[in-house]
Amino acid sequence: MNPFRPERARLLQEVRATVRLALPLLDLIGVTPSLRHDVQRFLLAISWGAPALTCYFALRGLSEGLSLTRPSMYFSLGGLVLLVPLDYVLMFGKLGIAPQGAHGCGVATAIVLWLEMLAFGVYVLFRRNYHGMGARGMWIGLIAGLSVAAALLFTRFWRRAWQPRRLAVPMTAPA
Repeated sequence: MNPFRPERARLLQEVRATVRLALPLLDLIGVTPSLRHDVQRFLLAISWGAPALTCYFALRGLSEGLSLTRPSMYFSLGGLVLLVPLDYVLMFGKLGIAPQGAHGCGVATAIVLWLEMLAFGVYVLFRRNYHGMGARGMWIGLIAGLSVAAALLFTRFWRRAWQPRRLAVPMTAPA
């Protein structure tokens, strides 16, 4: 039995709940009902890239804080170069893959976000400009990014945990 199975199912349930919380916003911004299902599937797929995005932002902040702005530009452009063909393949079903439409676009974006974060992390670990920070700086950035990711993914848990409790006190004495 896989010990991570319950946590994985719980995480999936929370991601789905987060997407459901975004659904009223779809009406506010004017998404037509015929597109609603595709938008839901896209949001669910792209939400798996949120942890990678927050870690990438932490790494980008580290790099830009050291006045090294070019790496973040190069990794962002590299991600775009990867995203365009991957979007095309997954959306329209090329190379033997079934067409997935908007869901495929979300999957492609999540994959590219993870690749960008991993590439930037490897770059920071092995590039001489960051050696003053050492691996410690890298881990501090990743921990900061993961904490933001946890906040994004587990908002529902925390909201339920911090829900205001009933603090009413009876105003009359018992008869």
